[in-house]
Amino acid sequence: MRRASHPRILVLATTIGVITAACGGIGSNTPIAPSTTATPAVTATSVMPTTTSSTTTTTTDPGFTQVEGEIFLEAAGSEGPDSFTGELFAEPATTSTSTTVATTPPAEPSGPATVTAVAGDTPALYGGSRDRATCDKEGQLRFLDQNPDKAAAFVAALNSDPNLMWSGGTSLAVAQLPDYWDELTPMILTRDTRVTNHGYRNGRPTPRQAVLQAGTAVLVDAYGVPRARCECGNPLIPPQPVQVTPVYTGTAWSDFSPDTIVVVSQTTVIINVFVLIDIVTGEEFVRPAGSIGAVDASSEASVWQIDVDVVETGDDYSMPVAWTGEFTIADDLTISGGGQGTWRFDGDCTTGDTGEWVATVASQGTFTIVLDGLVTTTEAGRVASIVPSYGNVTITSETWTSSEPDCVQDLHDSVESWVAESLAPIEGVVVESEDVFAIYESEGFSGSVILTPIS
Repeated sequence: MRRASHPRILVLATTIGVITAACGGIGSNTPIAPSTTATPAVTATSVMPTTTSSTTTTTTDPGFTQVEGEIFLEAAGSEGPDSFTGELFAEPATTSTSTTVATTPPAEPSGPATVTAVAGDTPALYGGSRDRATCDKEGQLRFLDQNPDKAAAFVAALNSDPNLMWSGGTSLAVAQLPDYWDELTPMILTRDTRVTNHGYRNGRPTPRQAVLQAGTAVLVDAYGVPRARCECGNPLIPPQPVQVTPVYTGTAWSDFSPDTIVVVSQTTVIINVFVLIDIVTGEEFVRPAGSIGAVDASSEASVWQIDVDVVETGDDYSMPVAWTGEFTIADDLTISGGGQGTWRFDGDCTTGDTGEWVATVASQGTFTIVLDGLVTTTEAGRVASIVPSYGNVTITSETWTSSEPDCVQDLHDSVESWVAESLAPIEGVVVESEDVFAIYESEGFSGSVILTPIS
């Protein structure tokens, strides 16, 4: 009953430019929700200083200042006061006017003002244009690399957030900016969003409480928190609560309402895939964290059937294994599912000392399958890695030519390990909309794997 082991699966092959301009304007393009004269609920009391250039200038002018309770309105496409970079790293964008985002109630922890908190992994909290970035992520990093004083101020602004988290820890150094940047995802706010924005003056970040208009392009970290504003590169951290009734200053956009403002709450787990809404079509799609749009994919959950038929043979035995199951590719591109399988063993039992034939057996049984895995998006399409595991191995029948206790015990002890050895990860399968055929080969088992889309 000796057999080979360690099966593996071999799979047969199957089947943006970003506008950069001076920060003072966006050319002939029209941003979403153009700014209008302020509504009566909004006062315009803050002075808007001239945008600073990328060259550091020392001045005694304190620049933009806020009083307690003041929250500055910043329209999409505008640079705002004390521009951090003096350059524009975002395209104008158009947002859907009918986006619905599920929210949960708490808000600012103190004071009379309350806003709705939304988890950073909420589907459609962010938007974008599928297969195209609306933020020059790499251009912004180059700017910081070329301006070390502003890079230091950028890092200082982020480190002022006590809840900052990334793969490198809970603080950030200038030398770590390239690694940190790899984890940021360019997206567009779909809701008016409260933040602490930062300008730059006299070599230091200048924090201000602000509302960013829906349609603003941002870079978002792996916990769903906006960390940089693509218009002019300002660093962002979560907002500070106000202790008094807030006063919104600046120029309000036509549909601004304090009742619709949200605050993004940091997730407790790393986000691998964001579910975005297309700002042009209104359809949802997925963007892997850290990517810039080249590997965006459809977000519809899909169901697949998988059929595996393999066999291992030797001089004196044969063991076919077959199983079928279904799995779902969820919005976050994780795979989950299960199924049922059967096994059969036909072979001889020989003595260990002389190799003399003792008995022949025909035995069969069942087992269950659990399927896990992950889909990644590549230029070739959605590529699945499927990991099957077994459970509940049973023997439903067995027939012996003679009753040899050692042979019977050996069979019973070996069945579970045989089933386990017949399973191996299925890697590199493109799962789009057509049947997929894969060759399963190993030193012992050989056969086929067929994947069929159900919905």
